Amino acid sequence: MKERKPVQTTLLGIANKAKSDKRYRFRNLYRELNEELLLDSWRLLRKDAALGVDRISAAEYEANLAENDTCFLCNERRR
Repeated sequence: MKERKPVQTTLLGIANKAKSDKRYRFRNLYRELNEELLLDSWRLLRKDAALGVDRISAAEYEANLAENDTCFLCNERRR
């Protein structure tokens, strides 16, 4: 089985490709979504920002963070 690169390296590669080739079409970026990436993103998120379209506050989301991330991943992979 092919060894996966660390998330940061993979995303850096995607960012570099997007910057260098504006017309490139990325496919299957869903494979980069995983719980580790979502948790890293959560740590960087401004928790005092306004509510999103779902009207859920950061505090409400964080109260059930693991389950919310798992549900998000399941829903996105079904699309």
